Amino acid sequence: MPTKLFVCLFISILLNSGAFASSISTTATPKNFDNETALFINATLTKISNTCVSSRDHEEMTGNTLKHKMARMLTRFLLRKVPEIIGLYELRSALGFAPSVPWTHREEPSDEEIEAAPTIEAYYNLIEPFGSVYTSEDTFLFDTYFPTAVVLLDKRVPGIRVVYRKYFEEKLRSLQRKIDRAGVDFMIKQYDDINSRVSLATMNLKYRSACYEIGVEENPCTDLMSARLFIFLFTVTHLYPVSALTSSNSTTPSFDICLPRREFDLLSNDILAGSFIDFYNWKLLDSAHRAIGIRELREVLGFDFPVEWTNGCRPTRDDLHATSTIEEYYELSEARKRISAIKTDSFFEKQLLSGIEFLDNWVPAVRTMYRQKFEKFRGRPEAKLVLDREEIGDMLDDEYGDIEWRVQREITMMRIETKWCQEDVEGKIKKSETTSKRISKLNEQDT
Repeated sequence: MPTKLFVCLFISILLNSGAFASSISTTATPKNFDNETALFINATLTKISNTCVSSRDHEEMTGNTLKHKMARMLTRFLLRKVPEIIGLYELRSALGFAPSVPWTHREEPSDEEIEAAPTIEAYYNLIEPFGSVYTSEDTFLFDTYFPTAVVLLDKRVPGIRVVYRKYFEEKLRSLQRKIDRAGVDFMIKQYDDINSRVSLATMNLKYRSACYEIGVEENPCTDLMSARLFIFLFTVTHLYPVSALTSSNSTTPSFDICLPRREFDLLSNDILAGSFIDFYNWKLLDSAHRAIGIRELREVLGFDFPVEWTNGCRPTRDDLHATSTIEEYYELSEARKRISAIKTDSFFEKQLLSGIEFLDNWVPAVRTMYRQKFEKFRGRPEAKLVLDREEIGDMLDDEYGDIEWRVQREITMMRIETKWCQEDVEGKIKKSETTSKRISKLNEQDT
């Protein structure tokens, strides 16, 4: 999105949320208004710190592009920065200055530039507090997620904007509405003071477990085995005869692969930038290979598919003991393993499926390694012809656990090798481009 268009849309969001509406009240105030304001702000900050930010709130703050656990990777940053910038907008509004996008990186102004500022607003623009310097990654996050986060916070925690506004209105009255350079310096100091208090309150926002306790967010896994909350999505077909289980591929799978940078980056589907891409993608592949393993185990045991990978709740051991058939026992046993092994609260279904597809395309050794392990175990001479609880326990706890760890180790090594080879390829490309430019320049000189 072009920068000017983004700025216009963002300012429109702030205007619609009330950031610049009736910036300063002109009504007379009682003599004890200072005390009333202080009490109001203290009460509002306490209310903010006791506000519950639900899992859905975290997802909405990212525009529903990330599931709640992965979303927290970004919202932890946004919840720290968004209130600060809301405060700066309220400060500009109180001073009567035009809105701006305050995270745009600017060089530190010199004393001479500050001294030469032609207007009070120009003076403020040069010394407006920005906090930490934003990197290109931060700019991407703000451009992508900040407008959505503003709307969400105004809806869920309206007290943030109210505290800034009330505080600035009160402090501006103490200046008798005289806005000169000294007045701007004074108001910036007031921003620093109230911002530290708001930051402390937002730091204490309650998250999922606390939301469950106070009843703001319902725990979907309470009373797990009720018919309303847990539905079997599997259909049992037949069990393969043990004698029929012979590995179609006895060769050792190879993980000696350099993942292509472009295709690897596309896994995140342009919802992240910089180092966040690698973090997200490798976490996705960690879950994807475990999902492949569970699917291979089902096929070897003769259980049908499909399954919703990222939905469902983890059964308890009591739930297992209460099952009446071996099929039910397997389904719940697998659900316990699946939900503990796969980051079901980090990825949406389509995201996990994209990770599975990526591994099948670029690292087929993952599926082969799992399949060989399970076929070998079920094909051993002493294997039980009919599955029982002990055999299922051995397959899920011991065999799956062992091969899962070995595949993860191979992927970790592949991750290191990929980093090296990608850097090597990028270095060669840059070297080639530099050489081409040098040759082109020499040819121009000869001409």
